[in-house]
Amino acid sequence: MLGPFIRHPSPFDLRGFESIVGKEAIRSLRSLARQVQQAFHHSERPCTVFHVNSSSVGGGVADILNSLVPLSNEVGIAAQWLVMAGDKSFFEITKSFHNALQGSLQADISPTMLAHYQHVARQNFPQLRRLLTEHSLPSPGVIVVHDPQPAGLIPYFRQEFPETRIIWRGHIQFDLATTEDVKPGHRVWQFLLEYVNQCDAAVFHLPEMVPPGLRIPVRFILPSINPMALINRDLSPPEAREFVDSTMCKYGLQHFHDRALPLVLQNARFDPWKDPAGVIQAVRGARGILAQQTNLPQLVLAGPLAEDDPEAQAVLAQLRQLLDGDGAVHLLPIDPKRKVVTPEQMRALDSIGLKHPDLTSEDLMELELNALQTRADIIIAKSLREGFGLAITGAGYHGKPRIVSQVGGLAHQVATHNGDLVAAMVGGAPNFDRDASIEMTRDWILKLLTTPGLSEAMGRSAKQSVIQNFLPHRHLNDYLTLFLELQNRRPTASDAPRFGSIP
Repeated sequence: MLGPFIRHPSPFDLRGFESIVGKEAIRSLRSLARQVQQAFHHSERPCTVFHVNSSSVGGGVADILNSLVPLSNEVGIAAQWLVMAGDKSFFEITKSFHNALQGSLQADISPTMLAHYQHVARQNFPQLRRLLTEHSLPSPGVIVVHDPQPAGLIPYFRQEFPETRIIWRGHIQFDLATTEDVKPGHRVWQFLLEYVNQCDAAVFHLPEMVPPGLRIPVRFILPSINPMALINRDLSPPEAREFVDSTMCKYGLQHFHDRALPLVLQNARFDPWKDPAGVIQAVRGARGILAQQTNLPQLVLAGPLAEDDPEAQAVLAQLRQLLDGDGAVHLLPIDPKRKVVTPEQMRALDSIGLKHPDLTSEDLMELELNALQTRADIIIAKSLREGFGLAITGAGYHGKPRIVSQVGGLAHQVATHNGDLVAAMVGGAPNFDRDASIEMTRDWILKLLTTPGLSEAMGRSAKQSVIQNFLPHRHLNDYLTLFLELQNRRPTASDAPRFGSIP
């Protein structure tokens, strides 16, 4: 098992970001940062923030921290991103935790698994402490622990830094609505509660995501995307088209150079909760109804192979068996650790001012996923459970029509903007009907492909909604407001303002 490490994200383009959100938004953020610093200065402890998670790339948490950490540093709040280490068994165990907490009855949680989880936390902490010493990092004013994987570190942080404000941030969609404590999810949550309740506060995306048993204040903060990130960079200008087309060629999708051929995309981890098999059924159904047309839609299932998701290879194997040579469905797992650039991509990168040697393997993955989103005609997130769904937020910033399930945070991204629909919603909460969601997805694909102007109108509204609600200045503002509250007074569990606007 490799040791924990400090993840250094790319610099934040504050000037470019300011051109999107306006100078006043940045001035307001700097003013709040000064208030936070002053509050911590009185206690003779600088407001250094440590964000701790288990993956440096792939998945929503890594995407969030890749912008939130450098933006925090830009406006005057020193922040570090610490990535804990884990062996193969640890990530298999925490994936079982994740599945159980989202309602799976198949997750098998044994005492041996819980003991190994604790063992990995015990191994990590002295290495993290050495890491902080080697880099001369001060004791933190705030520690934000993201998701179940690093929760086992909380008691060690509490003992080492008794005056530090510790926050646990849950990003997943909990399904613990029943009182049947025999369910695996209840057993996992009771285990994790012993750690989480040692924090000063817990943060979730939305009120309906809060699991039972918390004895600490609960706050609500919506996540965000970075419009300046490579995955969100505008690749629609003519000079960027060559990179889009060269990426299609790299993955054997050169037939999509024909813009008349509809491309339906799901950009997500290869995870059963994303229901890739259901998306395949929906696209096949649409193709069957459109059988007499010349250009039938094709589906691309693309996504990163995240470091902390050992289930992906099993899901890919199941999908390959399901496809059985279906040439209208394309699987594109992208390894963020492999940097393989074709000569055509290299020339295209030069033409848009990006130098191949300066790019990391993660940068290339972001650009390739961007190319797929840029080329896509429809983007889908037909999840069965979803914490928030930042991939679909990014699709909205690209101005693409989106079809999403009415689950978790996805359901909160589809409100109208200026009276126009920003996304199509399928399925229904609280009793999600998968079969109905497949049929509704099929019908929305047909509607978007056959109704003139509908895709463009939905795309325009989606982009404006993302700019107003889901960018990192608002996200950081909500965090800083919470830091200020925690430092100025110890809040009570009943005193729970809800930060973040829910559109």
